[in-house]
Amino acid sequence: MFDEIFVVNALYSEVMANGGRGHAGRALVEKHSSRQWQKDATKARLVDAAIELFERKGFVSVSVDDIAKAAGVARTTFYLYFPAKIDLANEIGLSVFELHAEHFRTLAHLPATEASARRWLRTHLDLISRNSARIDVSTQANVSDPKLGQDLWDVYEELAVEILGSRGAMPPRELAKAVGRVRGLLMMLDRFAFLTQVQGVHPVRAAEEGVVWYITQLAEYIQSISEDGTGVTAPRLN
Repeated sequence: MFDEIFVVNALYSEVMANGGRGHAGRALVEKHSSRQWQKDATKARLVDAAIELFERKGFVSVSVDDIAKAAGVARTTFYLYFPAKIDLANEIGLSVFELHAEHFRTLAHLPATEASARRWLRTHLDLISRNSARIDVSTQANVSDPKLGQDLWDVYEELAVEILGSRGAMPPRELAKAVGRVRGLLMMLDRFAFLTQVQGVHPVRAAEEGVVWYITQLAEYIQSISEDGTGVTAPRLN
């Protein structure tokens, strides 16, 4: 949205700088803004239609024609926005993941206490629950296209590096070890949250306690990284 606002403002400035006057300049800007709004609305209809169909019929069973028809647009219009069905599903998944990534980043400074870990986990599960339909779509797409799974793996690694990087520089060997542990936690959390919040599995209390314990240990490990990056204390994670 901010990009569109920037473009509209830049266009208006250009019109006025080149002698545009009053109603003529504003009309051009408003026309551009209206076109962009229509494009955004069409894309949103395609995404909403796809989510509803994927939930009801499954990702594999839904065709581009199905999505276009449900969104009230021509099949060719679909391809103006997405090269293929898998790209639409990927965008749905990544849009949700970015919300979760903001929460994941708070691990960098999470106090290493059980109470803090429990609150952190509850917030994470609430985020998953509120976006369960989109996450279900993304998971179905990952199963059908291994490339998306690799993309998710890479995103987890980048996020782990970002989380650890906020604590200071680390020797390459320690960094590789730490990234592996943080990425492992992110993947475990994703699976735990998917099973409980999307698929409705009711885990025994011991399972959730185990996740809380792991978060606490990882928080302690992350906090052990000195601020100046001179070293890392021995982690207790196995």
